[in-house]
This record gives sequence, structure tokens and C-alpha cells, in this order.
Amino acid sequence: MYKKGPAEKVFTKANAKKLKGGHIVIPDGFTKIADGAFSGREDVVTVTPPGTLREIGDSAFENCANLAGFEFSRALGLVTVFPWPQPIATAGIVYTPPPEEPAPGDYRFGLKCIGSRAFAACAKLAGEVVIPGGVQKMMIGEGAFSGCAGVTGVTLQKDGIQEIEISEGAFSGCVGLSRFDVETKSKTRMDDKQLNGARTGIVIPGLADIMLGRLRINRRAFNGCVNLTDINIPEALTDVDIKAFIGCPALLEETRQMITRINPDCVFA
Repeated sequence: MYKKGPAEKVFTKANAKKLKGGHIVIPDGFTKIADGAFSGREDVVTVTPPGTLREIGDSAFENCANLAGFEFSRALGLVTVFPWPQPIATAGIVYTPPPEEPAPGDYRFGLKCIGSRAFAACAKLAGEVVIPGGVQKMMIGEGAFSGCAGVTGVTLQKDGIQEIEISEGAFSGCVGLSRFDVETKSKTRMDDKQLNGARTGIVIPGLADIMLGRLRINRRAFNGCVNLTDINIPEALTDVDIKAFIGCPALLEETRQMITRINPDCVFA
């Protein structure tokens, strides 16, 4: 049983021009922030989007030189069959869970797409990027966070997502990034042998804790992340392009081994 999401309503560049800088609050009801809506605005410091938000358009906040925080709030992409997480407060992007838990099996429509170059070159966006799960498909567009040198970690809360696509160059040039983590807290478990057998025929202990769903990491997704050392992804359920982690010289040896188990042809130099 699913609840019908709100009809598409775009927060346009004309809407954005009506808002003064500083802390921006986008009213509830809007489902998309339009392409280039705030692009190049140096007066934007923090943004609170509506709980109805499903898509952040291409270049929506590109080159917002002083953007320091973006708050995910009010049921963005969480599946109600799992417990609500505690509030996550980070230096850069903040997610606040909804105040009450709906009935089990009820999907609340959440963020499905972060467009190409949506936050590119936002130099002051810093700390952890926490992207909530719950929707069936999630797309992080080409160059979505490229050049965000202050971002230190990325966490995808994968529960409920059947497919995650990390597009070309999504986190390229994030020179401060040291960790990428796919976090799952699903109550649904599969037997290790069932989970691994279809793909590899090899049982990797611990993968029974991962919810079924695909993760695709495309070409140069993390290109030039020179301080990236630690990656936590579900091996049996991940596709990695040969050049997804090119230009990542600091990867730990065990991390490199894990990636090459997924794709033996991966290159890192």
C-alpha cells in the first residue's frame, strides 16, 4: 500500500529571486527546485527545503560560494517499516526525521534525484553529506557535488531503495572526502548464500545484513578524491565502473581489494 505523492510543483528561478539571502526557506508543496534556481547566488547561506521535495534540479545551487548548509526535513525518503533514525546534525547537510511514524508499509515520497552539478563548486559546503533512503530509486547526477572541497564524508541511507545510481563525476574533486558509506539498517535479512550465490557463487560472511538492491557507481564518480581512504559498500549488490575511483591514491589496501573483487579491472592511479 502506497500513499500517492503530491502533484509536481516546481520552485522556479523567478520564485527564488523573490527570496532574500541568508537562510532560505522553501515553502511546503513544492516537489522540485528548478534547474539553476539559485545558481551563482553568493547571498545564500543555508537552505531548508520543503518536506514534499523529490528533485533538486541541475545546477540548482551551483557556484553558491557561501552556501554552508542544506537541511533535509520532514519525511524525505524514509520507509516507515523501519524505525525512524535519530536526528543527524552535521557541519554541512542536516537531516531531521519526521515527528511521528506513519503506519507500517506506508511510503512517504522522498528525494529521488539530485541533479547534475546541483551543488557543484559550493566551496563552503562542509562536513558530512547524509542522503536519506526509502524511495525506490535514487539518482545522484553528474558532478552533483563536484569541487565541494569541504565535504569530508558521504553516507547513503540505503534502506528501501531498490536502485542507487551515482553518476559520472558525482563527487569528483572532493579533495576533503575521506569516507563513503552505504548504511543499511533493514529488518529484512537474506541468507548469506542466497544473497551471494546469484552473483558470484561465493559466500561472503556478513552480507546477510544488506537489503537487496542495486548500487551503481559510474565512471569517475570519485575522480580526484585524493584523501578518500575508506569505502563501505555491499559487494554482491554493487556495480563499479573501471574508472569509478581513478585518482584516489589514498585508498586503503583492504578497500582496493574489496573494489577489485567487484570489478577486477578497476584502476586507481
